[in-house]
Amino acid sequence: MEDEDASQPPQHLARDRLKRLKQAWLNEVNAPELLPFETDAVRWLHDAVTAQNEQAEAGAYQDLNTKFAFAIYRMEMDRIRYLLSSYLRARLRKIEQHIFHLVHNEDQLRRLSPQERAFVSNYRRILQNHLDQAFLQQIPGAAKPSCNMEFLLTMWRHAHDDFHQPLTLENFRSLNDPQIIEQPNLDRHVFCQFDAPLDVLPLSEDPADRDLVLRDVRRGDVYLLRYRVVRELLLDQTAHLV
Repeated sequence: MEDEDASQPPQHLARDRLKRLKQAWLNEVNAPELLPFETDAVRWLHDAVTAQNEQAEAGAYQDLNTKFAFAIYRMEMDRIRYLLSSYLRARLRKIEQHIFHLVHNEDQLRRLSPQERAFVSNYRRILQNHLDQAFLQQIPGAAKPSCNMEFLLTMWRHAHDDFHQPLTLENFRSLNDPQIIEQPNLDRHVFCQFDAPLDVLPLSEDPADRDLVLRDVRRGDVYLLRYRVVRELLLDQTAHLV
């Protein structure tokens, strides 16, 4: 990658990184699950915007021509900053929504940036403290040893959803179940555009539906499909979301 970068003019590098960030943003906003972090494009564009701001603060744009050029350039920098912040906010929303699914899933954890891993650790600790104080003191003593944070979050959500079942030991035991952790809905429908032709695309994982397929998919075709169907194609960049 570094050799390829060295052979490209700066404007080509910026155009390539911006294109990759735009697509990563569209994928992230539309996919129900957290996707791999777009490290290279985010880092490169963040550094470019930071360097440009430092030059402006150092007085590098003083004469009329350079001031006008910088005003145009600054609008583009603002657009890149918005794209960066929107991309990162979309990821943080998913992290907060599916925090427990994420921390129990090694594949999901590998998709985090170092900063996001630090956020997960701090957010989980703060949420643990809040849920302990809000609910743990109301739980019958016999149930407390088996209560985990997923259980406490379930109770917190039930409280906000006007859940009024009595606080009985049996209710606690039925809710304290790993399967109750909220997970991304992989069956949600998404618009997907294919970047390579496919002869056959299976539309179901059920052996009884093995004949349910999409045939002769052409490059550039757009389909509305369940995310689960195109999940692997998205990860290996054979397709992207629109």
